[in-house]
Amino acid sequence: MAEFDTGQGKAVANAIRQLIRSEDNRRYLHDALDLAVDLRLPSPLASLVEALDQAGREPFPRSPNER
Repeated sequence: MAEFDTGQGKAVANAIRQLIRSEDNRRYLHDALDLAVDLRLPSPLASLVEALDQAGREPFPRSPNER
């Protein structure tokens, strides 16, 4: 995150952070600015999601106490 030397710059940065926390504001800006959403993940994240998905499909190992 960019750092500001002035109090006014910090105030602006904080105001922007507060605005983008709201889902309604994000949706409005997305539509108003006609932003495209990139659904591709970077390779390390895609590999992690794939591994998590595969692990989620495998059955849980039984504990020794279960019968």
